[in-house]
This record gives sequence, C-alpha cells and structure tokens, in this order.
Amino acid sequence: MLRVIFTRSKLAAVKVFVMFSIVMFLLTTGFVAVSSAGESNKELKLVMATYLLPAYKGIFPALPRFVDYVNEHGKGIVQIDFYHSGTLLKAKELLSGVQSGTADIIFQTDAYISGTYPMLGAIQLPLLYNSEEERYQKNKLGTPVSHFLREKMKEKGMALLAIGQVPTEYIWTVKKPVRKPSDLKGLRMRVSGKIDSKTVATFGASPVRMPSAEAFMALKRGVVDGIMAYSGTIAGRRLDEVLKYCTIGAFGNMHVLILTPQERWESWPENARKIIMEAAKRYEADMYKTCTKYIETLFETRFKNIKVIRLDDRERSAFKKDLTQTYSWWANMVGKSEGERALKIVRGK
Repeated sequence: MLRVIFTRSKLAAVKVFVMFSIVMFLLTTGFVAVSSAGESNKELKLVMATYLLPAYKGIFPALPRFVDYVNEHGKGIVQIDFYHSGTLLKAKELLSGVQSGTADIIFQTDAYISGTYPMLGAIQLPLLYNSEEERYQKNKLGTPVSHFLREKMKEKGMALLAIGQVPTEYIWTVKKPVRKPSDLKGLRMRVSGKIDSKTVATFGASPVRMPSAEAFMALKRGVVDGIMAYSGTIAGRRLDEVLKYCTIGAFGNMHVLILTPQERWESWPENARKIIMEAAKRYEADMYKTCTKYIETLFETRFKNIKVIRLDDRERSAFKKDLTQTYSWWANMVGKSEGERALKIVRGK
C-alpha cells in the first residue's frame, strides 16, 4: 500500500491551495462579491444637482431635507453630495448632465423636460383637480398615476423617483377680474410653457413667453395684461405690487421631479435604493405641506391688496368646457390612445 506522508509545511501549503481554490470558485460563479439581497459593503457616493435655490422659499426647503434623510439613514450605505443653485449644472443642463454622469441624480422641474418627456403633461394640464389635496393624493408614490408615469419614464430610460408638487398656477390680472373664459379674450398673458400657452390661447388670450425676471416691468408698462403663475413667483418677483386680481383655479400645474437614468438606478445596491425611496416618499409629502403652508401665509400677509376670485362649480365648468380642445390637442401630441388612457388614469376613471 502506498502511503503519502505530509510534513507540516506541506500540509499547510495544501490547505492554503484548497482555500484559494474555493474562494476563486465562489468569486467566478457570483456567490461572493454581492449578497443575496443585492447589497454591497461599499458605501455608495452620489452627486445630486439642481438649479433651484433657497430664494424659492416655498419649494426649496424640501430638497435639502431629502438629502439629509438619505445621509442620516444611509451611513455606510449611501451618501449624497448636494449642489444647488446651479453651482454644478444650470436648469437647461440638468437633464444632459445626469445622463452623462456629471450628476448621479437631480431635482428638475417638469416644465423644462416636457418636450423630451411629453407624457409628463398628463399632470400639468389645467383644471384636472378640484383641490391641491386631491392633486397630491392622486399623484403621490403608490398611486395609479405615479405608477403609470414611472413606467412611461422607464420606457424612455429614466427612473422617476418622486413627484414634488409645486402649488398650482392661478390667473393674475392688472385691470379686470376673470370669472369666465370670455374675460380673457384679447388679453396678453405671460406664460412659461407650451401647455400654458395652449391653455390661455384656448380662452382667447394671446400667450407671451418671457422670463419671470422681465414680468414686473412688462406688467407695469402694459406690455402684458396678466400672468399665469405660481404664487411664489408673484411674491419672489414683487408682482403683487402691480397686479390687482387673482382667479383661483388649477390653470397650470408644475412639479419638481427626482430623476436618475434607469440603468444607473438598477445598478445601485438594493439597500441604498430602499433608503432613497423612503426619502422620496417623505419628500413628496414634505413638498406638499411646506408649499401649501407658504401659499396660505402669502395670501394672509402679503397679498392683502389683491382681490381674490374663487370660482363656483358653474364657473369652473365653463372653463373646463372650453378646455376640451386643449385636452384633445395634448392627447394627439403624445399619441391619441395613450394620451386618452393617461387622462383617464389622472381623472381616476
């Protein structure tokens, strides 16, 4: 019988070889490196950017609080470096910047990217909601609207993580109050986007696109007769010093979205994504509550000299009737069948 006798040094060498072979086998077959839950032991470092700045008193506070939540609960898992106020990427650079990797994740207003992702217009269209509360409850994470838009954005290669609700746009005028669509006929109205332009044109007004920074002098000199805007813009640009009337209604809707490329999102560890999505859920609620409180304060303290017109059901219906063609125009723009489907989901049908 053949006997093989190992010295202690040879036996140690064999053990090392066997252990090395086992580790290499596990590595090559994917059992090591990543845990079964798709988690990594390496802390994920992310760069987040936005053009929005602290001067946007109603909108901005929810943004750093999203980052703070991730950084507090993601220690050792995920951390975010936040660049706001256009310090890393300007407003029109954010989308290309996140796609190229200059930033990993962004806050961006949907009005800037609706041309690239027109389906976002489904929640920007006028008079789809009876109140801000209804709008928030319909569009927040976990709802049919949120699921639909996230799927549509995913098809375009973009992960939509959250829809931050900016207060609705009202109609503000200098010389005459607006209670019915015909009151807008012949007026020149400053607007900010394609859907807003179509909306005021439907009512018989002439849309005038210009930066909000130019609106004060344009209103004062009579270049425009009014503006369709979010109340924070009115306060931020001191337009309440010129405007006399405000018609309350969801004539336009804007949102601050959280976005990252879908492929990049799927590459992040599952435990990091869970923390980010919990922060996203809180961000949506935070944005809604903070903005709502801010607007209430403005009307209680700042806008006392502006006459507020609150439409009754009959008056609101008159505006909606005129907007039928605007809804059809948008549906045809994105594809009639998908557009009509989107409108049904947003309306809860």
